[in-house]
Order: sequence, then C-alpha cells, then structure tokens
Amino acid sequence: MKNFTLGIILVFLAFSLTAQYVTVTGDELDWNDPDTWVSGQVPNPGPGGAQNLRTITISPGSSVILDGDLTFLANLELFVAGSLSINNLKGNNNLQVEVAQGGVFTVKGDISYRNNTRIIVDGLLFADSILVTTGGSNATGCIGGNGSLLSNEDDGTAPWVSDNIVIPCPGMDNPFPVIALLDPGISYASTTENLSLYWATFREDNSSFFTVQRSKDNQKWLPVGNVLEAAGQSASYEFLDPFPLEGKSWYRLKLTDLDGKFSFSEDILEVDWTAEDLNFKVMKDPFSWTIRFPVSGEYIVEAYTPHGRRILMDRAEQTLSMPAPDGAVVFRVTNNKQRTISRLVM
Repeated sequence: MKNFTLGIILVFLAFSLTAQYVTVTGDELDWNDPDTWVSGQVPNPGPGGAQNLRTITISPGSSVILDGDLTFLANLELFVAGSLSINNLKGNNNLQVEVAQGGVFTVKGDISYRNNTRIIVDGLLFADSILVTTGGSNATGCIGGNGSLLSNEDDGTAPWVSDNIVIPCPGMDNPFPVIALLDPGISYASTTENLSLYWATFREDNSSFFTVQRSKDNQKWLPVGNVLEAAGQSASYEFLDPFPLEGKSWYRLKLTDLDGKFSFSEDILEVDWTAEDLNFKVMKDPFSWTIRFPVSGEYIVEAYTPHGRRILMDRAEQTLSMPAPDGAVVFRVTNNKQRTISRLVM
C-alpha cells in the first residue's frame, strides 16, 4: 500500500513538473482563448500568476498569436514546433526556448532576461535583439542550433545580440555566419580619386559573399558593393570604392552564407577622406582672404557666416579672393565631379 501511494505521488509530481499546454491544430489561434489549448487553461503571460516550472508547447500545424508580451519570472520552457507570434519575451531566470525544424517564432520586439537562458534555433526565429539585462547574479546565456536567427527588418539581417551571450551553446552550431578577420581587421588606402578597403580571414565556413556597407553617421548603412567569398580556409580581399564620401565615413562588412543568413563585422572602419583638389588653403591679410586650390579646375565656392548667412558664391579655376570677413567663415566648395567639402576657417 505504501509503495502504491508513493507511486501515485511520484506520478503526480512528475505530471506537475512537466505539465504542457499543447495547442490544437489550426491557424490564427488566439493565445487568450481557452479553446486554443488542449487543457482549456490559458498559460498566464505573467507576471501575475504562478510562474515556476511551466512548459508551453506550440505543436506542429498550430499558429498562435499573443497580442502582447510574454513575461515569466522563472523556469519557462517554450517549445515552438508550429508558429508563435508575440510582442516581447521577458524572463527573469532559467528561460529555455527551442524552435524546432519547421517552427517559426516571431518576437516583434526583444528577448530579454536576467539569468541562465538557452535558446536553440533549428527553425526560424525573428527578434529585434536578444540581451541579458543588468543586475542578474548569474547573467549568462547561449544561442545555438542549425536554423536561422533574423531581425524583423526586411533585409534579412541578424538581430542585435549582447556581448555576454555565448554563441554557440557548448556542442551546438552557430546560427550566425562567423566573420573571422585577421588583425588589423578592415584597413584602407586612398588616392585623390578613390579608396580601397582590405581585409583577410583566418576561417571561412559555408560563406557565400561579403557586402561592403558604408555610413555617413555610423548608424544608417547602405551597400556599396559585393565581393565573392574565396571558398577557402582563409583568404585576402580588396574592395575599391570609386566614389567615397567627402569627410568622415564608416565601413563595415556584411557576410552572407550559403543558407542565406547574414551577419555583420564587429570591426568598423572610420575613414576621413578628401579628394586632393578639394584640399584648399586660405591665405589671409587684413583686407582680403584668398582661397587657393592645389589643382586647377572648375570650382564653385560658397562662404557662410556661422549662423548660415551666405556672403559669397562665385566660380574659381585655382584662386579666388574675397574681402576679409568680420569673423569665422564656413567655406563650401564643389568641384566639377560634384564632390563637396565644407570647412570652418577662423
């Protein structure tokens, strides 16, 4: 009798610790509708109810939508074999997410947690970012799997992932393409007409091609050209930018692998480039200033006060004189190739 009673208790405990809420088969299922779940019990999106030891399974063929955040305090196991769409996923500790092959998990915002998280992607996971929030006593996490991990942007880029997340999880494959650059990373050499970028890799796995991206503010990036991957263990690369931006700009690499996944280089190159013919000098005396160009050509010269009032607009071949201004002047010079540079002269 004691053994029978003990067996009943163990079965009850085992069921309690592994209780799953499994979706029925269908499309556009509402998370908050009890009919969505086999048990008829809606998993509490938190954080108001009991949170520990909860397992939620989105079964194959099921499509579930939660118009809100999924927030759990501890020990959430989330298995996505069908399709699940939520706004944000927030966990405190012991968060385990597994997206099975063929599964699609869409997080319209961020996945964030404090401690001990493991995310395995063998299907498709969309998110803006994955991060470990500050303050956790054991702020660790890892990402692995053979699937695709993408941002919600239409360009197929990978989400932002914080530095304290291990990729891949021990014994797992990396869902991101790896850009493994030799020192010094991305470098460049310039002439008066163009700019060349150089980089070399020490490892290449399943890669297809590099896209060189350029930014004028180190925030918004545009592609300027592609370079095919050399399909070797290591290789050296060169890319010529025939129309670099005047003044400061930034370059980075985007790597696309054979499976269509994307990743970006951590190394970002800052460049300060000016065509030689725009490197003008200003010679000053008490009565006049003379702008002199190193190369004879066709130039449009504009001069503005620091408040934006234009005090000069004229054409020049190699020199141009103007009355000495009362204070500082911003010169804006455009050559016959429509390249423009602006410079403050005191």
